This record gives sequence, structure tokens and C-alpha cells, in this order.
Amino acid sequence: MGGGAAATAGVEFGDFATAIAAIAPSFSSGADAGTSFKQFLVSLTGNSDEAKDAMKELGLLTADGANQFFDAAGNMKSMADVTQILHDATVNLSEQQKIEALQTIFGSDAMRAAAGIAKLTGEEFTKMGQTMKNTDAAAVAKQRMDNFKGSLEALQGSIEVLMIQVGMKLLPVLTDLAT
Repeated sequence: MGGGAAATAGVEFGDFATAIAAIAPSFSSGADAGTSFKQFLVSLTGNSDEAKDAMKELGLLTADGANQFFDAAGNMKSMADVTQILHDATVNLSEQQKIEALQTIFGSDAMRAAAGIAKLTGEEFTKMGQTMKNTDAAAVAKQRMDNFKGSLEALQGSIEVLMIQVGMKLLPVLTDLAT
């Protein structure tokens, strides 16, 4: 759900995947996380006067209106930089202040993504991305299957294949018998 907005904002695929992984614990589904992240991205500019005022209070907008999430050319900074900026702006707030600020800036849907991202530093975000890049999905799957439960699952899959093959062979005979 957030991939299109991420691409439009210039978020690299690896950073998008890392951001979704970082905020995933706050959501019931990947689609919900993606939608919230999409709203987070489009809210980085400050979509209302109230949002802009809250951003100024946190130092996310300078007195001359420069947005800390974007460079001088108007390009969004890296997700590691965005993460660090949001973290630094909210780290000393009380929970109540953080909720109020994130709700005002990002709205009720995107505040969950913002809160998840704000928990990390830029360094933690980068490290999480590196860990994800260095993870071999096949090795993880093999490790998850290398136990009794995995062996039982493989056996069940083999039985299902056998039942399908036998069923396909017997289907014409059973059809003739029924006819």
C-alpha cells in the first residue's frame, strides 16, 4: 500500500522495506502498515497550519519555513536521516506530548508509523536495514523447518501430494462407477 508513495518520494526499496519492518509491530497487517507509511510520507510537508505550527515547535520547520525532512533542492532526505530527525525532535517529549504532536502533524492513521519510526535513531535504522540485507531467506526457512514441526509439515505436504495424485488416477474410475 505504501510502495507507490515511497517511490514517488524517492524512498529506495531497501529503506521502504526497513521502514515497514520497523513499524510492523504496531499494525495488524502489512497493508495497514503500508497505508500508514504512505500517509506518513505525504504528511512530512505539513498538511495544515496546525501541523506546520507543531512542526515549528519541534524544530522540524525553521523560522524561514525550511523543512528539515527535505534538502535545499526539495528532495526528501534518506529514511535514516528522516528517522534521526524525527527521533531527535520527539525523544525528550512526554508520552502525552509525543501523541499530541504526532497526531497533529501526521493525523490519526500516520501517527502510528511516525511513532514507530521515531523510536529508532538513524543509526539503528541503518543497522536494521543492513541486517535485513544480510539475511538469507532460504537459510532462515531451512532453519525454521529443521525441527519436528517442520518435518511434520513436510510429511503432511507429501501426503497431500500423494492424495492428489491417487485422486487424479482414481477420478475417471470413480466417475465411470458413479455413472
